[in-house]
Order: sequence, then C-alpha cells, then structure tokens
Amino acid sequence: MLLTFINLFFVVSEGPSGTPTSDDALGQHHELVREKIMSTTKYVYKTLFLEEQGSDIKIVALNRTWNLHRLYLSQSPYFNSMFNGIWLETNQKEIHIGIEDENITACALHKVFGSFYQDEIHINPLEAVSILACATLLQLDDIIFSVLKL
Repeated sequence: MLLTFINLFFVVSEGPSGTPTSDDALGQHHELVREKIMSTTKYVYKTLFLEEQGSDIKIVALNRTWNLHRLYLSQSPYFNSMFNGIWLETNQKEIHIGIEDENITACALHKVFGSFYQDEIHINPLEAVSILACATLLQLDDIIFSVLKL
C-alpha cells in the first residue's frame, strides 16, 4: 500500500530527445504518454455552433437560418443591446435581420457568427470586405481592426 502511494509521486523532466519523462519515487525512469484531446474552444465551436446543440435563438438573414445562443451573441454590442433593451426582439425566439449592405454575404455572416464560439477568426483577403461589412453591422471592433491590418 505504501509503495503504491509512493509511486504516485513523479518528477517530470525531458529525456535526451526532448520527450517528457518522469522518475518515480523508486528512481525508475518512465516516458510520459501524451494524448491530444479536443480543446474546450474546439468543442464549443463544434457542438454549439456547427451542431447547433442547445440553441435558444434563431437568427434569419439572407435566406439562411442560424440556431445560435444568446449568451454568445451578446458579445456583440448589436445583439447585447437588442437582448437587454426594451425592443421587440428582446424576448423573441426568432430574429429576422434585414441586410441592406450588398457587401454582406451569408458566408461572411456564418464566419462572423462562428467567431463568437472560438477565440480566433481566419480572414481570407478575398472575403475581407464582406467580413468587414458584417463586423461593422454587428459592432465588432476586434474583427474590424483585424481586417484593417490585412
């Protein structure tokens, strides 16, 4: 029993090849096994955004519907104001957004909505104008500045 307890204590170091190793309390040398698991961000993006699990609001725009989450959309001042004000949309389960800017595409909206569920957005220079238009509509300063740096 005591030996089992002692074996729980390891000293972690790097082996000659840079591989993590450990020495147990008895001086035995062990190579550590690393296993890549899905990060929380990737899980949230996949499960909540792509698979639309637990959605509590529908956003309809440009002949497309997104099943999203108020909590994540509230990162946008546009939606935060909509959800927390005395607006018609405050308690609605489905919100229709009239898009008048011809630069805004469904693909760009999808990418910007997806950015609420992860900690980055990849912007292709060919879609920069559309992303910028979406970010401007939704008042997303970080994305606006990212596009302007391209």
